[in-house]
Amino acid sequence: MQAFISKYGLAAHLALLAVTPLFLSPFCEEATIAKSLVWMSAIGALWLLLEPSRKSDEMLHDARLRVAGALVRDPLFWFFVVIALLSGLRALNGGMERIYDPSVRRWLVTAPPCGFFPGCATGSGFLSFATILALGVVVEGCRLALGKSARTAFAATFSIAAASGGVAAAIANLHSEDLVSSPGLAFGFAFLASIVAAAGIFECRWQRYLLLFSFAMGGSATGLFYFSTPPVLFSFAVAGVLFIAGSAAYLAICRTGADVARFLVVVVVSAVVPVLLGICTVDPEVTRTHGAFAMTMAEFPDNLFGEGFWERRAALSDFAATFWRENMWTGTGVGTYPLELWISGGSAKGLASQAPLNGWWLLLSERGIIGAIALAVPFAFMLYSLLHRAWIAIRFRRAAFFPLVALGIVAPMLVAADGLVDSSAMRPDAILAAFALFALAASSLPIPRLLGKGGNEEDVKGEA
Repeated sequence: MQAFISKYGLAAHLALLAVTPLFLSPFCEEATIAKSLVWMSAIGALWLLLEPSRKSDEMLHDARLRVAGALVRDPLFWFFVVIALLSGLRALNGGMERIYDPSVRRWLVTAPPCGFFPGCATGSGFLSFATILALGVVVEGCRLALGKSARTAFAATFSIAAASGGVAAAIANLHSEDLVSSPGLAFGFAFLASIVAAAGIFECRWQRYLLLFSFAMGGSATGLFYFSTPPVLFSFAVAGVLFIAGSAAYLAICRTGADVARFLVVVVVSAVVPVLLGICTVDPEVTRTHGAFAMTMAEFPDNLFGEGFWERRAALSDFAATFWRENMWTGTGVGTYPLELWISGGSAKGLASQAPLNGWWLLLSERGIIGAIALAVPFAFMLYSLLHRAWIAIRFRRAAFFPLVALGIVAPMLVAADGLVDSSAMRPDAILAAFALFALAASSLPIPRLLGKGGNEEDVKGEA
C-alpha cells in the first residue's frame, strides 16, 4: 500500500480534487463544496511538490527539484496565481443583492462594496475562488508531475469516484430535471474516462481490477443518465460508442486479441450496474422520463429539445446580451444573472431562470470580457503544449497512449458544444474535469531530448 501511495498517491489526490464538486453536488451546499476544494487544494499543492512521479532511475529529491523548477518556469502557473488572487478579492467584494429603493420607486441590484472592482452576489464568490484554486493545482499537476501510469491512475480514480457518487445518488433516488445546469456533463467525462482507463488496464498490468473498472464505467453511466439533459446524454452516448470502438482498435494494434476480448467483457459487465439500479432502486417514472427521447428517435433531432426550447433560449440569451452590454469588461457580477433577470421583467414574462440556456452568454454577462479571457488563456497555453508535443511526437515517431490523448482533445469540444444549449459548461465540476483531461492529453505525448552531448537525439527516460 505504501508503494502504491508513493507511486500513484498524487494522481489519486488530483483526481479526487477534480471530482469533488461532482461527487458532492447532489448532496451538499455550495459552501461545503467550496471548503472541501480549498482544503484539498492545499494538500494537493504540498503533495505536488513532495511526491511527484519519478522518471526511471530518478531519485525523489531530483524529481522534486525538477517539478519545482518546471512550475517556476511555467507561465501558466503564474497566470493561475494572479487569477486566484483576483478571484479571492472578488469573493471579498460580494454582497450584491436585490433590494427595493423607495427613493426611486424601483427594484435594483446593489453595487459591490468596492464599486470599481468586479463583485459577486451574496454566497457566490467563495465557490468561484475555490474552483480557480483547485483548477490551478489540478492542471499544473497533470501537466508537470504525473508519469505514464500515473495519468491512467488519474483517469481511473476520477471515474471510480464519480461512479460512486452516481450510484449513491441513484440509491438515494436523486436525479436532475434541470434543463439549464446539471452535473450530467461532468458525469459524461467520467464515463469516457472510465472507458479510457479500462483500456489502460492492460498497459499498466492491472488486470486484477477488471470488475472495479466495470463498476466505474457502469456507475458513471448511471450518473450520466439520471443527471443529464437529452442533448448531453445523446452526445456522450455517441462519444462513448466511438471511444469503445477506438480503444478496442488501439488494443488490437498495440496489444493482443485477448486484451481486446477482456476489454469488451469489462464493457458488457458494466451494463449490469445501471440496469440493476434502474430496476431495483430508482423510481420507474424517473427512468422513463430521462430515457423518453430514446423512444422517439424518429423525430431526431427535435426530440432532444422540449417544446418552445429555442424560443426560451433566445429570450434568455437576449437578456444576457443586454446585461453584458451594460458592463462589457467586468460583467454584472458572479451569480447576479437571476437578480438582473427578475428586475428586467423576465420573471414576469415566465422566464425565471438561474442562467440562460447558453453557457457562453452566462460567462459574458456575469464575468465580462475579462472573465472570458481568464478562461481562454489557460486553454490557449495547453493547446500550444498539445500542438507542440504532437509535432515532436510525430517527427520523432514517439508512441503514446492515444485513447487518453483523444479524450483530452474531445473534452473541450464537448464543452463548447454543450455550452450552446445550457449552462452546465460553467459549473465547477465540468470546468475541472475538462481542463484536467485536456492537460493530460498534452502530457501524454512524450518529448525526446533533442540534443545529447554529441549533438544526437537522446530520449528522455521512461516515466514511472
